[in-house]
Amino acid sequence: MSILEVENLSKEYKGKGKTNVFRALNGISLSVDSGEFVAIMGPSGSGKTTLLNILSGIDTEYSGVVRIAETSISEMSKNELALFRRQRMGFVFQDYNLLDSLTLRENVMVPMVLDDQEVDDINTKTDEAIVLFDLGEVKDKYPYMVSGGQQQRAAISRAIINDPEVIFADEPTGNLDSKSSSIVMKTFAKLNGLKGATIVMVTHDPFAASYCNRVLFIKDGKTLLEITRGDKERRAFFDRILESLVCIGGGKMTFRRMAFQIFKANLRRYLLFFLCSSFTIMVFFAFYSLYTNPDFNDPYQVNGMVSGNLYAPFLVMRVFAVLFIVYAQMAFLKFRKSDFGLLMVLGMTSHNIRKIIFFENSMIALASILTGLGAGTVFSGLFFFIISLFVNIGDSAFSLTLDSYLYTIKFFGMIYIVVIGIHLILTLRYNILRLLKESRTAERSLLHGKITTVIGGLLLGITVFDMITQYNPDDARRMLTNLGVSMVGVYLLLSGLGDWMKLIFSRSAKAYHKHLMFSSDLNYTLGRSKIVLSLITFLVFITIFLSGIIFYITWDAENISVKNNPYDIAYAEVFGKNSIPPETLNEIMDHGATPLLSHQELQYIDLFYFKVFLDQNINTLIGSDYHVENGHFLNLALVAPGEELKNQRPEMPIFDMKLPTGNHTLHSQGLVLKMIFNPVPNLMNGLHVIVNEVDYKALKAENMDAIGSLQLLNFKDWKKTSGIDAELNAALAKYNKNHTKSWYGNDRQEALVFSTKSRISEYFQLKESGQFGIFVITFVGLIFFGASGIVLHFSIQTDLERERIKFRKLNKIGITSKDVAQMIGGPLKVLFFLPYVLGIALATVYVVSSSRFEMSVALAPFWFCLLVGGAYLLFQVLFYYLYESIS
Repeated sequence: MSILEVENLSKEYKGKGKTNVFRALNGISLSVDSGEFVAIMGPSGSGKTTLLNILSGIDTEYSGVVRIAETSISEMSKNELALFRRQRMGFVFQDYNLLDSLTLRENVMVPMVLDDQEVDDINTKTDEAIVLFDLGEVKDKYPYMVSGGQQQRAAISRAIINDPEVIFADEPTGNLDSKSSSIVMKTFAKLNGLKGATIVMVTHDPFAASYCNRVLFIKDGKTLLEITRGDKERRAFFDRILESLVCIGGGKMTFRRMAFQIFKANLRRYLLFFLCSSFTIMVFFAFYSLYTNPDFNDPYQVNGMVSGNLYAPFLVMRVFAVLFIVYAQMAFLKFRKSDFGLLMVLGMTSHNIRKIIFFENSMIALASILTGLGAGTVFSGLFFFIISLFVNIGDSAFSLTLDSYLYTIKFFGMIYIVVIGIHLILTLRYNILRLLKESRTAERSLLHGKITTVIGGLLLGITVFDMITQYNPDDARRMLTNLGVSMVGVYLLLSGLGDWMKLIFSRSAKAYHKHLMFSSDLNYTLGRSKIVLSLITFLVFITIFLSGIIFYITWDAENISVKNNPYDIAYAEVFGKNSIPPETLNEIMDHGATPLLSHQELQYIDLFYFKVFLDQNINTLIGSDYHVENGHFLNLALVAPGEELKNQRPEMPIFDMKLPTGNHTLHSQGLVLKMIFNPVPNLMNGLHVIVNEVDYKALKAENMDAIGSLQLLNFKDWKKTSGIDAELNAALAKYNKNHTKSWYGNDRQEALVFSTKSRISEYFQLKESGQFGIFVITFVGLIFFGASGIVLHFSIQTDLERERIKFRKLNKIGITSKDVAQMIGGPLKVLFFLPYVLGIALATVYVVSSSRFEMSVALAPFWFCLLVGGAYLLFQVLFYYLYESIS
């Protein structure tokens, strides 16, 4: 009984023009009986593969009739054909098309899993196939761990697992050596003999064809010859096949088209890598030009809080530049490995490969640096202008220093030299076979398995615990150490996360088979992309961390200003400085926008390195009851309420008073942590001590010219004191210039040192600094977001086209478009969203830990991190759907 019938089958390909038509098949008719093993042979371009694609329902544009088991396939839809192939056909490919993310056993059971069969049936049939094809010893290994012959036997097992009515094989020995080819063909013969399987095989190999019962020879789309084996020995049939091939002729394959396609693809990759590198250098140069601008970094021209906000982003930019360019180089060269393998096959030596790598990358590096510097020269001016719109830069002028150019060239030059050097060294290990298989081989990693996830989780837990319990805001080294350990923890966590997912699903047989494709593909994706995911996690973490801190400080500027300044306005009169007449002060107060409520004074002795206060004066000022005993003193540290743990002022054990009678040593009675008065600039250049009346009078008698008076002013509404503060500072500067000798020889520096310290000025400084910080972090965040997208693109494109080709071929065994979308879509979502969730969570912990000391609160920064993180995540969702729609 005929299982396959073909009648008058024709296939045409239309070129440009009405008369330019190529006929691939020209009226072929044939039939294949149930249990027959048939080979189709012919030279290249004869129509063998076209015929097989039509018979299996892959190609639906043809004329004629194709019936399988008396069912016409020409009227079926695409998905109906896919289901028909899954349930009633089997397919074996030249390049196996096993899923790298599944073990051999799991690959075998794929058609049944997709068909949602019973768990017991799946396991039973799979185990039978494994035994039949002698795969027991390698069933739990992944495809890249076994030989080509073992992979092909697994592919055959998969093809027959659903007891198909016909099996189609497309060059099944094309990628195998003679020994493996023999094993595979014996497997087919065994399958045909024991199970009566119907097999239709396309091949160019006469040795493989000699195992068949019948061979059809086609040329130019027509059947030219048909021979049958009958009772002949296989050797005799093999000779008959060779004679037939001589009669019909053959052809040769060339690499011209392949080489041309590789050339065009590399042009696009060169361009993408070049643009990414140039953009990174441009942004880096713009930041560094601002970082080294002498006017912008002059605290007497620009608010020191503003210029200080450049340090952290620029440090992050340096780390980002290194990681991004290193990764982009790695991804770019990964694209080229299979090309290098082909060139080595054609006779190119490793030495010449190194020349290519050195030349290509040197040209890209040089062009990127020159282009980046050129674009950066223009962009840095625009960057400076935009910043001037956000902050008061005074008389600061845009300028470019030679150091900006030299440092940028040196920094990126070193990165490129190191990266190119590493790649040149790695070529010493190049192997032709491994290079050729690069695009079809899964990455191997020494760090994998469930234990790595446990270690990674422990490292993250340790750093989080250390940040919460031990972190001090002035201990930058601890934070950087914890950050480094955290990133290692994230990498290890991701390395074994897929194994844990598979373990979770495997606890239920039904869930295991239902989610087999997703869990295995997820495991494979995480294994290949853990470096990418770790890099994106770092970028997200930095963005959210800096954003959370700056957003909160800006929002809480009013509260911070009040805590740091117990009085609305304060200034110090000492050494004749700031000693404006009372009538001048009264005039300023009388014309202010808000009335003066109180004016208090606190006397002190300014010994330059020490500022000495009397305990009784302190008690009178704030209502305290400090009492310094004879021979002792109190250390005073100005610390805002609730921020006692932030204090870094050590307790000085002794204080030597220089008196006419000799040195008089006082011993510490303790450390006072209290914001007693505003941290006036010319009071903050020494340590503060509190002594008793006897010692204070003795010091005062010897330092009459060093007696200072701290003026402390409170108003009805401190938010309306901006005008008063400005007029008072102008009056103080004018008085000092006209009546005292300059200490610094610089009017701006003089004015800053002897200026007031007020709530309103700190409030405006925090707001201005916050606006600048928000702008910079937003800018950096957008760069990181774009970089994350590019990194994702590199990672996805490394695999996506290969996966598309693979799934198009697997469509022949019954995987529908919906199945393909689920297989690719699930892991793709992990790539897009997992690092963002990890980065947001980690940044939130760090911000909350920092705020516990910096702002003595935790809940508000927590919500700010979630707000910023939510916005970042929303952008990523939009990017995901955009990328999905155009991919």
